[in-house]
Amino acid sequence: MIAISTIGCSSSPEEYTQQLYRDGLFKNFEYMANHNIVLKDLMQLVTVCAQPDLALSQSGASLCSTSQHDSQNAIDQHVTHIKKMVAYKCATIIIWPGYIPVLNGVELHKKMLISDEFTSVESQKRTEHLQYLCRSLFTLCKNFPQIKFCIPTGRTFYEMPISVQEVQWILEDVKCANLKYWHNTASSFFLEKMKFENQDSWLEILGSHTHGVHLQDIVGQDVLCPPGTGEIKFAYVKSHLPKNAIKVLQISQQFGAFGIQTALDILKIY
Repeated sequence: MIAISTIGCSSSPEEYTQQLYRDGLFKNFEYMANHNIVLKDLMQLVTVCAQPDLALSQSGASLCSTSQHDSQNAIDQHVTHIKKMVAYKCATIIIWPGYIPVLNGVELHKKMLISDEFTSVESQKRTEHLQYLCRSLFTLCKNFPQIKFCIPTGRTFYEMPISVQEVQWILEDVKCANLKYWHNTASSFFLEKMKFENQDSWLEILGSHTHGVHLQDIVGQDVLCPPGTGEIKFAYVKSHLPKNAIKVLQISQQFGAFGIQTALDILKIY
């Protein structure tokens, strides 16, 4: 099954989804949890419970925060969204695990993408944040057993997870059947570029734990490009995905319906 994400749309999610729905291109959509969602009849597949701006501002609560107060606030925020999703009968929620506060993290991340410089977060610090993350995820999984929670590939060196080993640790520590991995083609590409993890390793090792994938291509530093138009090896992605994995296209709205249709046509070839 293939869905389209509203994350790359510049207009309101409601306008974007209505247009694609009327055109007959899609009936399943991914929404950010903080959108004012009114098209609950279209929310059949995936909802992202995340706030990427927190990673940029380096402020606010996240599930891997080592402050019990902050991590509990993050859990409470997620629970509010999850209860709404349960009412909308969404079966899958992608959980943003959070970030490790790093001085000048955004600038260092950008520098790593365009140079050979390498930056890392001290392993003991990452371990502590991973432990808090596992506690938070366990709480959510146990309180909402009917929901399939998914951990997405990390996007920056100060987020979670940035390696296959970290995903394995999380899955083994939480030990909940409703916790899975969610692959992102762009994030895995950039993590390889930053010398953290080979992009092929994620699906090669975690394939059986993978519930779905965000499909977007990369052209230079540009993300949200139609799959098949850039540098990602989608033939490899397809060959290592579980047969019933959910596929979500993340494409910038600037490419329009033509870009979406082109991506669909290209993916059929693989």
